[in-house]
Amino acid sequence: MTMSNYGMEIKSYHYYDPVHAYFLVYGFNSGELKSRVKIDPSYEEFDTLNRRVIEKMDVELSAISSVNYWKVADHYYILRSGSTQRSDVGAIIVSKKRYRKDEIGDLRIAIPGRSFSGYFYYRLFFKAKEEVIFRFDRIMDAVINGDADIGLLIPGPALTSAYRRYNLIKIADIMEEWKREAGDIPMPMGSYVLKRDYSVEEAVEIRKTFQESIEYARSHREEAFSYAMNLAKGADPSDFKNFLDGCRSIYDMGENGIRAIRRVHEIAKERGLIDKIPEIDPI
Repeated sequence: MTMSNYGMEIKSYHYYDPVHAYFLVYGFNSGELKSRVKIDPSYEEFDTLNRRVIEKMDVELSAISSVNYWKVADHYYILRSGSTQRSDVGAIIVSKKRYRKDEIGDLRIAIPGRSFSGYFYYRLFFKAKEEVIFRFDRIMDAVINGDADIGLLIPGPALTSAYRRYNLIKIADIMEEWKREAGDIPMPMGSYVLKRDYSVEEAVEIRKTFQESIEYARSHREEAFSYAMNLAKGADPSDFKNFLDGCRSIYDMGENGIRAIRRVHEIAKERGLIDKIPEIDPI
């Protein structure tokens, strides 16, 4: 944090993700926000950023997989704004041939890494015999080329139709598994965390800046959309717009969103995937 004519400046870290670009980075870079806080955004690759927050804790304000919050809760607030929670689309498991879900335990799966929310949710419900890591945009190639029997595709604006274009088959839908387990609460994907070195008052000002950026993107929809499409590789524009419309928790996760983050940690603790359930006290 530095002090300036704005009152406060802070560097934020984001994934190379069109949703983050649309709702947050576009507004932060616009120079049009009225906030007392100037947020200077920077991108990092998903797995690298998650590991940096979890292992080094050397960033003040960052995106993180919501399911990893238990690892950093003692050092970071979780913000009410910027959260991605969905009830429509989640990770899916695809293959070239049709397998039953109860056969997954005998198969080799291509995954994008172990810090992705999609991987965590896959492990809540399934466990393949062997995991091999590929870059997230090479998962389908790994399945097509026979490097893996099945592949885990993380949710994104290109997910819905892309696997069909490659003649792959969906054998498991993680969102369906989540709904059977958790009911009507959304699936937490990503959140933003802020170092607890900041006072609650400062944290509230930063959260308000997030909300102003989201409002700015919504009032400049076409410009923000064009900006974000640069990161929406392979996405059909209409698919991307539909995906954005599903980001209902981005402005404020609300009580249902808080309950969702608590619930996923409870389920994970019950199944031995995490060591503790953190206090969820979003600002």
